[in-house]
Amino acid sequence: MSTYDGELLRTRADTTLRMYEGLLGTLSFNVAYARLLRDASGISSEGYEAIDFESREYVLAQGRLALLKAARTSRRAYDALPRNSRQRSDVLLRGAAKLGIKTDWPGWSEYPEWGLVTDYNRGTPLRSATREEWQRTADILAGRDVPGWYTGAWEEDGRAVYVEGGPGE
Repeated sequence: MSTYDGELLRTRADTTLRMYEGLLGTLSFNVAYARLLRDASGISSEGYEAIDFESREYVLAQGRLALLKAARTSRRAYDALPRNSRQRSDVLLRGAAKLGIKTDWPGWSEYPEWGLVTDYNRGTPLRSATREEWQRTADILAGRDVPGWYTGAWEEDGRAVYVEGGPGE
């Protein structure tokens, strides 16, 4: 094997590792959120695993409503808050505290107005996005004939990036 081939394999391995780190972080966040909603609905892990997808979605919606009720927040008021915002997190976590539910879900972070430029492979935010960068991701996602449309990503400084969050998120 040549030095070039060895470097290529090492680069691929590093990229794969970064991708899995980002994926595992995202998965653990989503699992903690689903566990919170499941606990609030009162269903056991075994019961949740035994039901079909539509029933699971219903259970998670029930859990969200139980948290809203405990936090004394109407669904209308909750829906008026920005999606995946710190304000929504605070409502759900306040409901969990009132119901005595211990959770490791940290809640959502605030997004700057135009979102965050995020490393696609690692899933880690790099910096606040500009309006133009947010628009670039939106345009890529809207135009399915553009390379990268399925991710909204483009290359910047040798890595794939996209904008997470932004207007309407």
